[in-house]
Amino acid sequence: MSKRNNEYPELINTIYESINHGVRKGVLHLTADYSREFVLNVKGINTINFSSYSYLGLENHPQLVDGGKKALDNYGTQFGYSRAFLSLNIYNQLEKSLGEIFKNEVLVAPSTTLAHQAVLPVLINQNDLVIVDQHAHASIHYAVKPLKEKNIRVELIRHNRIDLIEEKILKNRQNVGRIWYLADGIYSMYGDLAPVKELEKLMNKYDQFYTYVDDAHGMSWTGTNGKGYVLSEIDLHNQMVLVTSLNKSFCGAGGAIVLPNQQWKDKIRTCGGPLIFSTPIPPPMLGIGCSSAELHLSEEFIEIQEEVRKNIVYCNEELARLGIAEISKSHSPIFYIPTSYPKLSYNLAERMLNKGFFVTPAVFPAVSARKAGIRICISAKHSFHEITEMLECLLGEYQAALNEEKINFDNILTSFNLEMESYNSMKNRQESKKKSSRKLRIEKFQTVEELNREEWDSIFSTQGNFDYNGLKFLEKSYSNKTLDKENWGFHYLIIRDVKHKIVAATFLTVSLCKDDMFKPYEISKEIELARRSNPFYLCSKALMMGSTMTEGNHLFIDDNNVQSNEALKLLLDEIVKLSVELDVDNVYLRDFKQLEKGRHDIFIENGFVRIEIPDFAHELDLSKIKSIDDLLHSLTSKKRQQIKKDVIYNFDKFKISVNQYVDPKELAKYYDLYLSVKRKSFLINTFDINYETFQEMNLSQDWEFIVLHLNSEKNSIADSKQPVGVVFCYRNTSVYVPLFVGLDYDYLHSHKNYKQSIFQVVKRAIELGKDSVNFGFTATTEKKRIGAKPAKKYAYVQITDSYNMDILEYSNEHLMQL
Repeated sequence: MSKRNNEYPELINTIYESINHGVRKGVLHLTADYSREFVLNVKGINTINFSSYSYLGLENHPQLVDGGKKALDNYGTQFGYSRAFLSLNIYNQLEKSLGEIFKNEVLVAPSTTLAHQAVLPVLINQNDLVIVDQHAHASIHYAVKPLKEKNIRVELIRHNRIDLIEEKILKNRQNVGRIWYLADGIYSMYGDLAPVKELEKLMNKYDQFYTYVDDAHGMSWTGTNGKGYVLSEIDLHNQMVLVTSLNKSFCGAGGAIVLPNQQWKDKIRTCGGPLIFSTPIPPPMLGIGCSSAELHLSEEFIEIQEEVRKNIVYCNEELARLGIAEISKSHSPIFYIPTSYPKLSYNLAERMLNKGFFVTPAVFPAVSARKAGIRICISAKHSFHEITEMLECLLGEYQAALNEEKINFDNILTSFNLEMESYNSMKNRQESKKKSSRKLRIEKFQTVEELNREEWDSIFSTQGNFDYNGLKFLEKSYSNKTLDKENWGFHYLIIRDVKHKIVAATFLTVSLCKDDMFKPYEISKEIELARRSNPFYLCSKALMMGSTMTEGNHLFIDDNNVQSNEALKLLLDEIVKLSVELDVDNVYLRDFKQLEKGRHDIFIENGFVRIEIPDFAHELDLSKIKSIDDLLHSLTSKKRQQIKKDVIYNFDKFKISVNQYVDPKELAKYYDLYLSVKRKSFLINTFDINYETFQEMNLSQDWEFIVLHLNSEKNSIADSKQPVGVVFCYRNTSVYVPLFVGLDYDYLHSHKNYKQSIFQVVKRAIELGKDSVNFGFTATTEKKRIGAKPAKKYAYVQITDSYNMDILEYSNEHLMQL
C-alpha cells in the first residue's frame, strides 16, 4: 500500500518545486493593477498585456459592464439555491441566447471544468471506450478519473493522430459500445488546432464514434456570432458534444455545454452532479453573460472579430519578417515561442516585463520539461505598432537571454523539430563567445580507454563498479551487440579548470530503457504482462548518468573548487546538447542524495524535474570492522540475536564457496537463479542482464561469485549438487559491490538462503579488507539488520516525448483505485 501512496505526493512535490522556482524568480504568482485596457502595472512597471485569453478585449465593454450592474441592482450578489430546486430567470435567458449563437441545445455550467465533470459520467456508459488526446486540457484529464473508478476503459492517444484514432475504432468496434474521443478545439499552450473536419469524416463513417471537444480557447473570436473554432469548421454533429468557456473571450463566467438533442440536455441537467451541487453563477455574472450574448448576436460584433483576425494575421507576418521561431502557425491568437530551457523562459519573461511587455513563461507541468517556452496572446485591443514593438523587443531580449544563460539556439530548434534556415536572424545575432571568467573547459570521450586510468580511479574507485576496470568490462559487455537493448553508447565528460584540475566528471550511457523503471511496483508488474507479447512496450531510448548495471554516486563535483557550480552548469548544458544530438526520448541523471537548494535549482533551470527513486540505497561502512566479531558487536542486541538465529546457526546447512571462474554448466545454473529473482523484482524495473555478460564476469579478474550449496552431510546428495544461492560481486580497490543475487526460492524460509547470502557478502568483504559494501537498492529490512545504512536517493529526469510517461500516469491512477 505504501508504494502506491508515495507516487502522488512525489508528483505534487515535483510540480511544486518547478512552479515555486518561477515564483522565486519573480515571474510567477504575480499581482497586478490595471491602469487602462490591456495595460498592467506589475511590480511597479506599466506593461502592455500579451498574456490575456480575453482575445476580444470585452471586459470593459460598456454593454457588458452595464449588464452586470443591472443584474447586481436587481438580484444582489448571489442567488443561494441549487439549480435542482430554483434558478434565476436570467439563467434561462442566457441559455436561450447561447442557443441562438450555437444553433443547438445549450446548458450553462458554473465553469468549463465542472461542465466536463457533469457531462462525461452521465453520457458515457459502462461498456464504452474513452480515448483522450495526449494534449487535452488538464480539466478533461481530471474529469475522466471517475470513469476509471467505474472501470470504464480510458486510453491515451498521441496528439491529433487521426490514423491512430481510426485504428482504435477498427480494433475495438466489435467489443465495446460507443467510442468517445476527447480533445480540445484549440490547444491552450501551443495554439494548435484539432483536425475537426477529419473527425467529422470519422463520425460519418462510424456510427459508434463520438467526439467530445473543449473549445474554450476557440470561443468568440472566430465563427459566426462567435460560436468558436470547431463550429466554424463543421456543424455540430449528432455524435458530438461541445463544451466551451464563457470566461475567456466571452468575458462572462461559467461554461456552455452544446448538445445535439434535448434528451441529452435533460439527462445532464437532472443527473450531472456538479450542476446540482455546485454554487450557481452569481447574478452579476449572469447579467454580463446575457449582455455578452446580445453583443455576439449584433452587427457590431463582426467588426470586433475582424480586429482580432487582422491582428493575428499581422502578428504571423511580423514573426516571419523578423525570423522569430514560433511553434503552431495555426492562425489562432495563441503564439508559442520555444525556449526549451525553463531558465531561458524565466529570464526572457523577466526581461520582457522590465521592457514593458507582459508575456507568460510556460514550463513543466503545463508543458514537458524540454518544451518550455513563452506564450503570447494577441487581442483585438492591440495595435499593429504594439505588436511590432513587442516582437522586436522579444527578438533582442531573446538573444540577450541566450547569451546570458549560455544556451545554444540550435539545441532549442532541434528540441522542437524546427528548421534552422527559417530562423537565421535569431541564430546569427547570438554571441558565440563565452565569458572569459569561466575559464573551464570540457573534455569528451566515447571509451574509457581514452581516459587517464589513475586519474579516473582517484575520483570514482570508492563509489561502486564503475572504476576504470568496471567500465572497461561494461564496454566489452554492451558494445557491438545485435539487440538494441544490449547495445549501449558510452560518453565520458570531464570539466577542468585553468590548472588542469578536474572540477566535475561523469559518465553516461545511451540505451533502451523501460519507461516504468522508477514507477511503483504494481505498475511495472502490470506492464510486464503486456511485454510478454510486445517486449519493448513502453520502452524508450534514454541517456542515463551511469547505467542500469551500476549503482552509486556517478557525478563527481569538487566542492572545494570555487567554480564547482559553474562546472555543474556547463556539464548539464553538455548533457542536454548530447541528448539532442543522440535524439533520445528521456534523460535520467540518477542516484543523488538531497541536494542543497542552489544545486537543485541548477537542475530545475536546465529543464530537469526531480523524482524520488522508489526505494533506499544501502551502504555498509566497514572502515572500523576487521572481523565478524567486530561486526556483531557493532549491532544492537536485537539485531545480533536475529543474525545468530537466522544465519550463524544455519552455517552447517550450507557449503559456501567463493569462485572466480566456474564451469560453464555451473554458470548456467547461477544464471537461472539470477533470473528467478529478476523476474520477481519490479521495484526498479530494468531489462534482464544477458547471459553473455555473466560469461564475461566469469572471465574477469574483478568479479567473483559467492555460491551457496546445501551441505551434503545435512541434506541429500542430489540436493547438494544444485546451488541454492549465488551473489555476483564486483571488487574494486576499497568497495565490495554485490550487484546481482540469484536464489532458489524453495529454501527462502526453511534455510534462510537470502539472509545467508547477505551475511556471506559482508564476511567476504571483511576478508578482503574492503572499506565498505555497496548493497544498492531493495531489501531494506535485511540490509539494515546487518548494519547497512539506508539513504533516500533521487533522479533528475528530462522527458522529450512525454507520451509513454502520460500512459504510465494513467496506469498508476487506475491501480490506485483497485
